Amino acid sequence: MSLAVVSNWLWNFGIGYTTPYLVDKTTHGPTGIKAAGLGVKVFFIWGSTCAGCLIFAYFCIPETMGLSLEQIDLLYRKSSIIGSNKYRAQMLATNETFMPSAKVISLASLLPLSPASLKKKRWSMKRTMSCNY
Repeated sequence: MSLAVVSNWLWNFGIGYTTPYLVDKTTHGPTGIKAAGLGVKVFFIWGSTCAGCLIFAYFCIPETMGLSLEQIDLLYRKSSIIGSNKYRAQMLATNETFMPSAKVISLASLLPLSPASLKKKRWSMKRTMSCNY
C-alpha cells in the first residue's frame, strides 16, 4: 500500500510540475529555457498515458472480484494472465482455498515441554538467576 501512495504522490508532483511549462507559452523553465507552449495539445500526452494504462490493466492484471486473499495468492501462483479467468471460475465453483490438504497444528504440539514442566522449569530458573552480593 505504501508503494502505491508514494507512486501516486510522485506522479501527481510530476504532472503538476510539468503541465504549466507544457501548456503556457509565456512561462520559462527552471534554467530559463522557454516552455513548450503546447496549449490544449497536452491532453494528447496525458490521454495517451491513460489509454496505455487502461490497456495494460485490461490485458495484464487478472480479475480478483469475489476471491479471498488466499485465493488471490493461488491465482497469481498457479495461473497465467491468459488462463486466469478460467482458473478464477474454477476456484469460485469448487470453493478452493489456499491449502486444502493442510493439517491444523496445535500450539501444544509445537512446545517441547508440557505446561506443568514449563512451570517447574520457570521456578528453577528463577531460583538459579537470583544473585546474592
